[in-house]
Amino acid sequence: MPRYAGRRYLVHLYRLDGSSLFLHPFSERQSMVQVFESGVPIGLFGHEPPVERIRQFREHLYSIATHDARIWALDLRFLSRFFWTTLTFLTLYSTFLFFGLPGLTEVYYPVIALLVSVLVYGLLSVKDTRGALAISRRTALCRNIDNIRFEFSELVVEIEELLQELDRATPEEVLHVMRRRSIESAGIPKHARRKPGQIERDLLFALERRLRNSGALKVRRKLQRWLNQGDGESLAALTRDVADRKVDLSLLALYWQIKERTAAVARPTRNA
Repeated sequence: MPRYAGRRYLVHLYRLDGSSLFLHPFSERQSMVQVFESGVPIGLFGHEPPVERIRQFREHLYSIATHDARIWALDLRFLSRFFWTTLTFLTLYSTFLFFGLPGLTEVYYPVIALLVSVLVYGLLSVKDTRGALAISRRTALCRNIDNIRFEFSELVVEIEELLQELDRATPEEVLHVMRRRSIESAGIPKHARRKPGQIERDLLFALERRLRNSGALKVRRKLQRWLNQGDGESLAALTRDVADRKVDLSLLALYWQIKERTAAVARPTRNA
């Protein structure tokens, strides 16, 4: 589990149809607990969203806070649950061996003891997820969510405009733009490339997880072959695969273009 060293960013983007896309770092197990350890994230927008959409987004974050608080409490109380579960099993098994169970042979003793122990573990888990530790952690997380403030960002304006251009284009046009920019990027000297900032890294983090399903991963691999070789996949076959797997090509292209700038920093340069 990565530990986050710096303050993180949440980004609001408008799609071409006017819908809102909130990209945030709260995607991994206990990610909210870890992110807030580095401070309250900063919300960024290009064009300010209405208050109602931000309120709905906060409601979504509250549900993540509930989940993360429960996972945190379960992890914290694991040794205690393990101790009481083990003690239950050993006590029951020893009692059965000493006193016996009418009508049952010894082969059933460990099975019954194990079933009761599993039941005890489950009850203790439920108790921990609803206990004071989980409630206090959720309260702290929700308080931090309420402290998130959104502000204007020129970089987000550029990314938002790029996303809307991709939304407006046909799949074939999007793929051609990606091919052209891949060729252009390969010719830029290393010293002329700008290192990505924290905002871009957080956008990559969030987009990566939105495109993590198996269908998107397969399309990404085929797309990379097509960009690198040109003949690995035909344009028509690649476009059909995107449609069949219901991949959001605009988000995939946005992810790829931001990642291209990121990876370009470490890419070897071509000699002129």
